[in-house]
Amino acid sequence: LNAVLEVGNISETVEVVAGADVVNATNAELSNTVTPRQVKELPINGRNPLNLLNLIAGANPTSSSINGQRTSSVNYTRDGLNVQDNFIRNGFVSDQPTVDDTGEFTVITQNAGAEYGTGSTQVVLVTPRGGSDFHGNVFEFNRNSKFTANTFLNNWNGVPRAFLNRNQFGGTINGPSVIPHFGE
Repeated sequence: LNAVLEVGNISETVEVVAGADVVNATNAELSNTVTPRQVKELPINGRNPLNLLNLIAGANPTSSSINGQRTSSVNYTRDGLNVQDNFIRNGFVSDQPTVDDTGEFTVITQNAGAEYGTGSTQVVLVTPRGGSDFHGNVFEFNRNSKFTANTFLNNWNGVPRAFLNRNQFGGTINGPSVIPHFGE
């Protein structure tokens, strides 16, 4: 059986879509940004977005260090202002952020510019942008031992789950800033 193959019509379409830069060509810093979507949608214990620091490459959640450095070498800023305890410098942020007042944050782990201040690692928090309308939310955050799993060793030894019932209630409201105008 002699099969005859005919040349068909060949057409190829290449579509290029702009995306995130693979290589940072503007400066020498090494950074990672946690996006507003990640801050809002990832499950976070205690509604503190700084718990997402554990997602950054080089972060060690057991010692709270980044790239093996001491916690005192991390500098926390919010909208360009220093928000950490500069006396203790152990990663304690006196202005505890929540998922409602943090739009996104960037962690610069190497070669941070001079505009960021001291510290070999920079955590730059940014508040969400405002709008022209009033809006808000109300929340209840509940952690209950009825919905948690027991640890492997507790199961092995027949120890029941530890009791936990934590409720966080709160809400936010924000809107346009109104600056009073007096006189002409």
